[in-house]
Amino acid sequence: MIRFFPHATDHIASGSSAYAQSILRINYQYYLTGLVEIQFSSEQQLVLLICEGKDAGAFHISENGSKQIDPPGIPGVWKNGDGSIRSINLPRVALRAARQVLEWSPPAQAILAESGNMLQDYVHTCQAQRANGLFHFLWPRSEGYLAMRFGQLLPMDSVFSDPNATDTGDDCLAQILHNLDNPARISFLEARPDSVSYQQQTLRIALGDLLREILQNYSKQLGPGQLKALVSDLNNAMRTQSWYLQIVEDQLQDTHVFKDIQSAVDAYQILIKHLTVHMYNALGTKQTQTLLIDSIHPLKSFIQQTIQKYALLPAAVNMR
Repeated sequence: MIRFFPHATDHIASGSSAYAQSILRINYQYYLTGLVEIQFSSEQQLVLLICEGKDAGAFHISENGSKQIDPPGIPGVWKNGDGSIRSINLPRVALRAARQVLEWSPPAQAILAESGNMLQDYVHTCQAQRANGLFHFLWPRSEGYLAMRFGQLLPMDSVFSDPNATDTGDDCLAQILHNLDNPARISFLEARPDSVSYQQQTLRIALGDLLREILQNYSKQLGPGQLKALVSDLNNAMRTQSWYLQIVEDQLQDTHVFKDIQSAVDAYQILIKHLTVHMYNALGTKQTQTLLIDSIHPLKSFIQQTIQKYALLPAAVNMR
């Protein structure tokens, strides 16, 4: 069975399915973010993801694998008896890593690294092989998650956890690669392209690359002052929508947990709509469309395909 963040501060209880659902209601009531693990038999487990007091994915784990379910269906899976109920508060990015584990399990490979050098060598080997998936590192007193996309590390999606805290973001990459807490059990989970978490990751990367090109071209044309005004306008718009999307200079920082792919698409389309309206007002329609087209051309083909697939740009631009 899967046990997430074993070193993190948690709350453990025991009770029936009805009691577990009362714990879920507390998480919803107080807008908590984290997960609830329920072990109700030797071979069956529930993992419930919660973000800002809302369901972010519920999974039933058995000997047949992991299957997503709706929380109201828990009594149909866990019909009687008591279970061990474990609750953990987590950052949003850590929640996304947990979903990847649930959707991409079981691991494709597992090794024991006796030293930090062995760990780094393994990561470098996977980079050379253009591996695509998620590393899970488990040390005696700490834990880490590191995403890799066709050999490219994604530092912003890194997670590092120990008894003091669970942190996410760029700084966690160094904590993982240079951790002195040995040995490390390393599992590599291959990405599954049909999963929600993989499609959302693909979309995040595409949007981030697209925005970077657009904002850099916009700054070249109008200068850093106008870029700053555009970024401020976009960030204000995202805050009013209560999405954890922020642009810092020309880089997208996306730590939001979307329940499904369509929710992410809707949010990203609204962001791009605000972007294009601001640019129309500053540059005019024709010059804005030219800038957007010029921003697409340098992008990798799979990024362009993702932008087209999810209609991230106005139709007039996509048709060119």
